[in-house]
Amino acid sequence: MTYKDYITTVYVIVDEVLKLIGHKHKTNKPKFSDSELITLLVYATTFRKGEIKSTLKEFKENYSDMFPYVPELPAIVKEQKVEKLVKF
Repeated sequence: MTYKDYITTVYVIVDEVLKLIGHKHKTNKPKFSDSELITLLVYATTFRKGEIKSTLKEFKENYSDMFPYVPELPAIVKEQKVEKLVKF
């Protein structure tokens, strides 16, 4: 399985689970969805020892075809999505 295959699989599962539990994003068409964020966090945890900053850079450089908009780290932290979605 390639990294792209893994990312696609995780995204589809996460997106379906969020739909099943009735999760709605705050806006109708977000630039970076909660499914994308959770996928990025799962990838970072699985392959990059939880390094969010380097994972953001990697997604921008290598997976822009899959994730056309990847926010800067401060945007994620500012929205506190990471804290709400991931409990260590």
